[in-house]
Amino acid sequence: MKKITSSILAFALMLTGITAFADTSFATPVILCCGSDVYAADYVFSVERTGNISSVNILDKNCISEWNFIESEARLYISLASATPLERLKTIAEVISDTQITLIPVSVTLNGKTADPSCLSHTEADMEIKEPTIDSPGASGGKVCSVCSAILKEPDTVIPPTGPKVSASLSVDNKLTVSGAISDNKAANCTVLLAVYGSGKFMHIVNITDKDQNAINIDFENMKNADTVKIFRWENLSNIKPIHNYIEVEVAK
Repeated sequence: MKKITSSILAFALMLTGITAFADTSFATPVILCCGSDVYAADYVFSVERTGNISSVNILDKNCISEWNFIESEARLYISLASATPLERLKTIAEVISDTQITLIPVSVTLNGKTADPSCLSHTEADMEIKEPTIDSPGASGGKVCSVCSAILKEPDTVIPPTGPKVSASLSVDNKLTVSGAISDNKAANCTVLLAVYGSGKFMHIVNITDKDQNAINIDFENMKNADTVKIFRWENLSNIKPIHNYIEVEVAK
């Protein structure tokens, strides 16, 4: 009985392996590369293959599409249309087949006009470095298409945001000046309070929510012992829930 059970199990595993192998599929990309907006695209391909084409997946979900494979002619027809410009995707459609196939362009029509087959490939270029800002990270190392700006490779280096840049200085006549940038945006998205401390003691506080957050410039008189400035950013005054880390600046004298 054990030998029979083992044989049945081995046969079942073999069938599972065969099924998994039979379910293997290949996705051959169809590219849309154009420097201007495209609302309709029609492709005709001659197909070199040894297997069957099972489906065509359209990655732009906002367009209507049709496809037809005429096996006797080995021709694949794909039509896309949309009321808004077709998405600039790295791949706009995928031809699914049970073996690897080769798509040879016979004709490409964009917006009803015959297009050059070069629109079926991208021209790779380095992505411009995105410099970080106070609130947003920067990035570098990506690749884009120089023709249609499709992202071919996401940036591999993320540059952290610079964060707020605030300075505080005390003049000989004890005037405290606080200046700098707290956010990329002029308008605050929360309650912003600025507090002055001296020798570990609280000295003064002011609400600066209505100030230009990208260009703070405030003077305080009679701040003789001021040595620290803290800026708090709270959801509102009623719950004083922090929505950003507070900013702490040492006063320069």
